[in-house]
Amino acid sequence: MITFRSFRKPKPGKRPELLQKTIQLREIAKIPNRVIFNNMMMPMTPVISPWWFESLEKMDSEFTSLLKNKDFTDLTNELDEISEQTMWNTQEIVLPLEGIDLKSVKPKYMVSIVFKAYRGKRAQIMEEFRKTRESMDVKPAVAWNLTQDMDVINIRMPIMSLSEIQTWETLSHDNRIVDLASSMNRYIMNVIHY
Repeated sequence: MITFRSFRKPKPGKRPELLQKTIQLREIAKIPNRVIFNNMMMPMTPVISPWWFESLEKMDSEFTSLLKNKDFTDLTNELDEISEQTMWNTQEIVLPLEGIDLKSVKPKYMVSIVFKAYRGKRAQIMEEFRKTRESMDVKPAVAWNLTQDMDVINIRMPIMSLSEIQTWETLSHDNRIVDLASSMNRYIMNVIHY
């Protein structure tokens, strides 16, 4: 499974318009998952639009088609005009989210822990995550970058309450993982269902 995410930092006063136009763009693209993220606790507070694809081939096919759609390209340009910064990232979901049915539950938040592995330690960290998540009732999704910094590993878990953040503390104190990473950052995003 592949995830493609756009990050857009709105210009001052443009966040409501950016959120609205991001949803419009997703509707033009007929993206089935009807959520976007508004990052609460990140320095640049971006609006994040995730797209999931079965494969890189499917992603390539979808974007080839969308880039021929004038409504899609015009709205993409409008989004860029109201954004201070735009960035894209593609990741492979190595371990999928398990133990929660997102069709019956609408989480309020998405917690993301981003590890920067020491060079050459990415696979070892992934193996330690695999072991650690086995003991969890709800197993977080684990992905690694296919673009940008190849040493980045991202763990994501939807939650209903901020009090659930504490269930993640085992990861931040697991020396088998911490000793293999040069940094670890946790982000909390509002999930916007539309």
